[in-house]
Amino acid sequence: MRKAPISSLLLADPSRQVHILRWTFHRDDESVICELGLTSDSSAYELRVLPLWNPAGATTELFDDAVSAFQRHGTFERTLISEGWSLDRFETGRVVRTGDGIVADSATDGSYLVNS
Repeated sequence: MRKAPISSLLLADPSRQVHILRWTFHRDDESVICELGLTSDSSAYELRVLPLWNPAGATTELFDDAVSAFQRHGTFERTLISEGWSLDRFETGRVVRTGDGIVADSATDGSYLVNS
């Protein structure tokens, strides 16, 4: 996936910004981010899991409806909690996503959160 500079988010057409929910879980010295939002064309819900210690291990799942996406997130969260992870932070905001997979850049996970 290519990344655009942060300035792209600030200058981006609002129609290219998608609203997301982001949970950050922590265990010992590891963190994992779980992000739920619409795809760039608003055709599906996207659940992204980003293990910060292993960027190559990032996964993305697509869902036709919000209920299924939230159910999958709930299953993932329960698994993390049962394995000793704790919720460190919850955020909501907007990120820039385009049809060719470009997202605005950040130091942690390839998207830049703007509070909404």
